[in-house]
Amino acid sequence: MGEDMKDMVKAHCYCCDKDVLILILCRKMMNTKIQGLNIMHDGIVAFCSECHGKVYSKEVDDKNIEEAQKEYDYEVDRWNRLKEGNDTNEGNKI
Repeated sequence: MGEDMKDMVKAHCYCCDKDVLILILCRKMMNTKIQGLNIMHDGIVAFCSECHGKVYSKEVDDKNIEEAQKEYDYEVDRWNRLKEGNDTNEGNKI
């Protein structure tokens, strides 16, 4: 999500009871379960630009799911390489 006005995202803040612009004030490690595996990934948290309470944003949620899926794909690929004995990048992400 970019900084310019056309990329500003709005969400409904239940505290303010209105649609507000969101702020991305923090990134945090998140744990998401995919196909029975716990996947740790970098995620973002959306906050109301007026009261600074947490808000739900579909765009932010989609981005977090995308990041979790990338990490899942990496881990599955790494696991398959380990099973085949071909993990030449053990511990190193590209």
